[in-house]
Amino acid sequence: MKVTIQHASEPVAGETQHRRTLGVLTFAPRNGEGIPTLVLPDTPIPVAEENSLVLHASVVPQTRRLSVMIGQHLRGVVTHVFTAGSVWDGATYFAFRLPTGQFIELYFEHEEV
Repeated sequence: MKVTIQHASEPVAGETQHRRTLGVLTFAPRNGEGIPTLVLPDTPIPVAEENSLVLHASVVPQTRRLSVMIGQHLRGVVTHVFTAGSVWDGATYFAFRLPTGQFIELYFEHEEV
């Protein structure tokens, strides 16, 4: 399973909205006992100068449950900006606006093995 993080520009009348891919992260098995779970590596995703996101996400393949929490690192301060949960049947999409105004989209893709 992977997630693609994109920044969507503000639409301008008569122009196409542009998207810039900020990063693609792949889930990895969590070490430890208990229910098999996939988690994202703790990787900052740059959005702009002095502005990055850190995604904390987990997937339980048996129950197909996805949990996401996102923090924004801006000028040395960490702020919680988004939390979501879902049960998926393929691809899952979330979108949110940062306090700085940027519109961020998350595309979760589950690859059947």
